[in-house]
Amino acid sequence: MFLLDTSAIIEILEGTEKGRLIKEIVGNEPLATTALTIHEIVLGEEGASLEKALDFIHTTEILNYDFDSAMMSANIEKDLKKKGKMINKIDILIGGIAKQHGLPIVVLDKDFENIPGIKVIVV
Repeated sequence: MFLLDTSAIIEILEGTEKGRLIKEIVGNEPLATTALTIHEIVLGEEGASLEKALDFIHTTEILNYDFDSAMMSANIEKDLKKKGKMINKIDILIGGIAKQHGLPIVVLDKDFENIPGIKVIVV
């Protein structure tokens, strides 16, 4: 199973070259995303684009931010602060979810590479 970040989902939906590459990488494996990613997509999309995004999301497993992921993300944030490598707060929370579930995360930026203990696939 692969965890898709917001940017990866958008690339797939827009049918970009990166979106096609993501589809090749994940193949027929099950896909997951997070409730936090849904939040970001709903903020950034509207109308038919939002409908298309939500249709896609409904084909994935939705992982929630719970106690265990909160503990993971808090430790991730402490570590990033200590190292002086802070990233976006939502990315820290998503990183906690990825780490909790032991899932590789498919992203377009390298920020997640600063989080120890998760496999990051940057497209």
